[in-house]
Amino acid sequence: MVFRTADYLAVGGMNPFMMGWGYEDRDLVERMTNYRVGLDRKPGMAVAYLPYPYFHQWHEPAGSPEEKRAQEEANIQIARTSVWDGKEWRMTK
Repeated sequence: MVFRTADYLAVGGMNPFMMGWGYEDRDLVERMTNYRVGLDRKPGMAVAYLPYPYFHQWHEPAGSPEEKRAQEEANIQIARTSVWDGKEWRMTK
């Protein structure tokens, strides 16, 4: 995914409460979509080279399928209970 820096910052970037593998990219895409940033998805499209810096939320390598599912479920709950208010992230529960 590639976004303009201003749009990325406007939606709070990556949710800092999410840990490990699972749902972090989808959460960002949903917030970008709600912010009305146009997303262009094409089957089989991949970025092989970016001539500028890019960022990815670092996380431990994914473990077993069971560990992946558990972490994804935990991150889904975090996405449901965390809010970006335009200045900072906070938990609602």
